Amino acid sequence: MQDLHGYDYPWPAGGGKNILDPNIKFTTQTVRGVTLTTTDGYNFSISGVGESGSGNLQTNTISTTDCIVYPAGTYTVTGMIVGTYHTDGSWYSNRSGTFTSPEDFIIKNGYKEIAVGTTYNTNDFISMTKSTAALTKWTPYSNICPITGWTGAKVTRTGKNLLDFNVSSWNGIACTKTNGVAHIEGTATASAYPINFVEIERPAGTYVWSISGLKTGVQCSYTKNGAWAGYVGQGVTFTLEKRATIGGYIAVSTGTTVNDDIRVQLEKSATASEFEPYQSETYSITFPSEAGTIYGGTLDVTTGVLTVDRAYQLLNDPNKWVTVSASDSTIDFRYNTNATERKKYDNSFDGLMCSYATVNKTGPQNTARWSGAGSYLFGFKGLGLNLDQIKSDAELGKISIVYELATPVTYQLTPQEVTTLLGINNIWADTGNISCTYYINS
Repeated sequence: MQDLHGYDYPWPAGGGKNILDPNIKFTTQTVRGVTLTTTDGYNFSISGVGESGSGNLQTNTISTTDCIVYPAGTYTVTGMIVGTYHTDGSWYSNRSGTFTSPEDFIIKNGYKEIAVGTTYNTNDFISMTKSTAALTKWTPYSNICPITGWTGAKVTRTGKNLLDFNVSSWNGIACTKTNGVAHIEGTATASAYPINFVEIERPAGTYVWSISGLKTGVQCSYTKNGAWAGYVGQGVTFTLEKRATIGGYIAVSTGTTVNDDIRVQLEKSATASEFEPYQSETYSITFPSEAGTIYGGTLDVTTGVLTVDRAYQLLNDPNKWVTVSASDSTIDFRYNTNATERKKYDNSFDGLMCSYATVNKTGPQNTARWSGAGSYLFGFKGLGLNLDQIKSDAELGKISIVYELATPVTYQLTPQEVTTLLGINNIWADTGNISCTYYINS
């Protein structure tokens, strides 16, 4: 049975975009001999020599209920140290540079530390990305995280070894692949990368590497979500807190001579076992054209029954977006609609997602607010936004929701049988979670 929901959080937008709450700003100030000057609150210059005393260059502090909730994961902050808090508003910890939070958190403020005797004469900016890469220049807060669906699915089965790789000849190093074993030969005239792992998306859990054939001048590294994550060695383990894409490569240093077999294995385990060549089989499933793009549901691969329980809608009519009275503290903006449209939807907060990253998850609704009986379809706290910006984004097709259907729709697809092999099997899908029932042929 395959879960097609496949989403973790539709916000905040990541991958190099600035997702630091735009309500957090510096003001021009002088503290302990150091002056910070800013015109927009985000870009600033600092000058002076740090003096003894107490205090640092501070941003403002925003209230808990107005904070954006950032999901657990890895982030990179530039320009300051941020104060992170638990989602209930209690203190968590100070964070700077690249950091990983194992739980959801909010940011209420930040500061630039002053060191006694240090001379300051620099320009800087504040930002945060949901990645290990920092922004190289300031960009405005970006709150759009498009929601995508599926027109088909792929179910993949492998043995215990999850790692496939490609080979190529690089700078004097020839590489071949036979029965899942790589052979490298030659002398590197420059840095060479003859073996590159095929990236795979893996669920949360503990994984262990097995590798043989490395020597001085030959190193193996692995990546997580496209960023370097560490060196690979026999028995090296790592843990994913949430789903991530794993890849990697083997590098040969300039001047290194090799004539070696390389065996590399990745297992979902805490303990390495005997090497087994990678083997896999993929089952491609095309969804029926009448179903359109699928945004949520379940698929029983063996019976072919596809149950769709989510639907997608663009909120792209700028004239339907309005501001909300100050007496309603749970939302700032809403999208008006008519009773006929509202009857399409399950009047529930469960499973509601929005492409905007400005949803207030700490407020009384705990998610974007949504009405099936009132005068509007959908509303949210528009942190850092104004109505003109929302109308503009709506016209550009940037605002969309995925909602739960009151009555799921089913389709009959062609049944498929996923054949497994003796021993350990790994089965996953490119569209979300999967559960399996096993039948043994004796």
